[in-house]
Order: sequence, then C-alpha cells, then structure tokens
Amino acid sequence: MAAAMLQSGALVALDVPAGSAFGVDWQVHTVGPAFLGMKLIPPGLHLAIYGSTLHALGFFFVARPGGVLAFRWDARSECLERSAGEEAQLAAQVHALELDARLGAYDAADPASEAADGTWATWSQLASYIDERVLARARVRLGETIAPDGAGEGQSEPRESLPVAPTHRTAHPPEPLAAVFTRVRANRMPAGQPAGAVTDYHFDGSARLEELLRVEYAPASSPAEPWPLLLGELQLAFVLMLQLHSHSALVFWREMLALLCTCERALAQARHAPLFEAFARVLREQLARLPPDFFIDALSGHNFLAPALAGLRELLDGAPARVQAAARPLWALLAEHFGLDADALARLADEDGPTVVEHVAPS
Repeated sequence: MAAAMLQSGALVALDVPAGSAFGVDWQVHTVGPAFLGMKLIPPGLHLAIYGSTLHALGFFFVARPGGVLAFRWDARSECLERSAGEEAQLAAQVHALELDARLGAYDAADPASEAADGTWATWSQLASYIDERVLARARVRLGETIAPDGAGEGQSEPRESLPVAPTHRTAHPPEPLAAVFTRVRANRMPAGQPAGAVTDYHFDGSARLEELLRVEYAPASSPAEPWPLLLGELQLAFVLMLQLHSHSALVFWREMLALLCTCERALAQARHAPLFEAFARVLREQLARLPPDFFIDALSGHNFLAPALAGLRELLDGAPARVQAAARPLWALLAEHFGLDADALARLADEDGPTVVEHVAPS
C-alpha cells in the first residue's frame, strides 16, 4: 500500500461536515465524521465535488505521484479552502499510512481495459480533452471552488469583458465563481455577405464553426490545431452540467452540439475529419452516461438532442469514410441504450421539427 501511495496522489479534506457529499470525478459519497479525503488518485487532472445534492460545488486539481493536497472546510463561506501550510505534515502521515483508515480509495480501474467501468475509466473518457488551457479559457483556476449558476448566468457577457481573477489572496475567501463558456451563437452575421450566404449561415453551421475555430479556439502563437480546445470545452460543460448542475454549462453543451450537428459543408471536408471523428467518440461517451429516458423526459427541453442527432446522421452520408466509421459506435449506443435506431431518430426529428408550409404562387 505504501508503494501505491507514492505512485498516486491524495486529497485531504479537513472538517467536512458529516452528511455532506464529497467525491472525486465520478465517485461521490456521503461522508461520515471520520472522513478525511481520498487516496490512490491517479496522476492527472481531476474534479473534486462537495456540498449537497441541491447545492453542489467543486474544484479542479492536479494529482501527482506521492503528492498530497490539503483543503479545510471554512464554516463562514461553506467552501473548502486550500490549506497548503498543512500539506507537508499531512503528506508524511499519508505516506506512513497513519490516515489510511480515514481516506476513501479512488476507484482506479485501468481505463485501457475493455471491461473497465470504474471511476478512472469513466473520467479518462469524459475528460480526455480537458486540460489547464481549457480551464483557463473558462476562467477556472486550479484549487478554487466553482459554483453552479442560475438561469441566464455565465454567458451574458463576452469573454473579453469579464474581469480577470485577482492573483493575490485576501483575508476573506473569494466567492465561488461559475465557469464562463464561449458564446456559440453569433450576435450577427458578418457584414457584406450575399443573400445566399446569409441563408447558408443560418442553416449550415460550418461558417460559424470555422469562425469559432479561427477566432476563439486557435492557440495564440502556436501551430497546434484549435479543435481539441473546442472539444475540451464541450467536455468541461458536460461534467459541470451533470456534477454541479450548471445551467450555463447545459446551455453551452446544447448549443455546441446543435452547431456541430448542422455542419454539412465542414462534415464533407477532409480537413475537418479529425474534429468530427473525435466529436463522435466524445459524444458517444457522454450519451452513455445519460439515463435511458433522456429523450422522452419532459425536462430535456423539447428533445433538442434527438433532432440534432437525426440531422447529423443524415449529413454523415457525405462525410469521409473515417468519420462515418467513428460514428458507428454512437449509432449503436443510441439503438441499444435509448431504443433509437435510424427510423426512430427520424420520427423524433419529424415530431419535434418545424412544420413546413409549401407556398403556392397565385395563378
């Protein structure tokens, strides 16, 4: 066990009230009075979740081999605050196994195993594109609590107009801030476009996608492809939507999915194949974590996802073979997990789609 401790990280959470929820990534439990945190956390980026079902909070942290991070419950703010001054002593106790009985074990099943369905396997699939660059774009700082937000918050201002979080510490812990997501919908179409381009802009998401990749996601002074940042933000929105019940995360996730599922021209272009291959895999892993009745639940917002997926399936007929192959596990999941084969998807799209009225010119 001592060797395993040195190969993994630990998160010590002091004074967490008994009866609270606490967990890491996809593994959340109700804690008792003896609880002191989690051990055997695989190296890498993780999300800690705490609070209650009605008021979940969280923070991202990086686990390092042999590393121990300490947080202490602040009764005034009702948040966990970093307690770096205690980490050296706590690390010695963790490595000596003195706190072993009071630390919950992270479910670290090997994500490379085909049979793996543990927390680490799930998190590795759901957060494969989330990194510190993605967090920085969303104004999320490592170790600082993220709050869920209310309806209408989180996307009300352009990213560049938001204040930068202070780098200094104050006597009072900062209020938890919600993540800020990219505005998916354009405020207006670029000026000077012909009438046909205006129609295409509203019915084919390709132009807006390319605008986002060029303006929002292209790494500054870097030849790196921009699309991994887009998918990282999509994954960030999904985990905050499910784990913290963030409304702005739901809005971004829904709007970005709707955009990506309408990119007819981009789907047919080989240069965008890596993006759509990866998108199909990301979406498949996300939908696998949704309840089977998601498409018929009244809270799902008029089944916005089913028409989008039906449209994507139709557009994929013109996509490169590699993209079509990457999407096959997605369609298999929809049929097996949700009972939605190609015909069922098409019916849902027809039921939820707009009524088309044919205009007949007067004779």
